Amino acid sequence: VQDITPCKQTEARLEKSERNYRMLVESSNDLIFQEDIEGNFVYFNTAFETMLGYTREDMEKLNGFDVVHPDDLSRSQETFARMMTGEHVNGLEVRIRKKDGEYLYIMADASPVLDSHQNVIGIAGTGKDITVYKKAETALRESEAKYRHLIQHSHDAIYVLYNGKFEVINDK
Repeated sequence: VQDITPCKQTEARLEKSERNYRMLVESSNDLIFQEDIEGNFVYFNTAFETMLGYTREDMEKLNGFDVVHPDDLSRSQETFARMMTGEHVNGLEVRIRKKDGEYLYIMADASPVLDSHQNVIGIAGTGKDITVYKKAETALRESEAKYRHLIQHSHDAIYVLYNGKFEVINDK
C-alpha cells in the first residue's frame, strides 16, 4: 500500500498558492497581461475590463496592437520585437484606446515569456494608468509657455530676483 498523503499535501499547497496568486492578480488596479508572439492576448486581468471597458469576449478577439494609439504603434512594435529577442522593457509609455474611444496613457513593464527550452513564446507585463500625470504635465507646460509669452511680450520691464540673482528677465 502506497502512502499518497505527501502527494495530496503538495497538491493542496499548490492549489492554495494558485488561489492566492490569482486573488492578487485579479484584485490589482494595474493591467496585468500576457501576449503570444503575435501580440494576441493570452491572459488579462479584471483591470482590463474595469479600466478599458472591454469585456472578456472583446479582449479575446483583440491583438495588443489593435488598441495602441496610431502615433505610438511603430515604437510599440519595435519594443515588442526587441522583447521577442529576450529583452526586458521598463517604463514604456504608450496610449491605449478604451472601448469608448478615449485614450489612456499607460506606463508598461514587460518581459519575455520563455518555454522549457528558453525560446521566447510571448511577453508578460503590467501597465499602470498615468493619464492624470500626463495631463498635469501637459497643463504645466502650457502654463509655463503662457507665462513666458506674457513676460517676453510685456511693455514693462519684468524681472524676478531670487537670492540676489536674476532668475527671469524680459527684453524690456
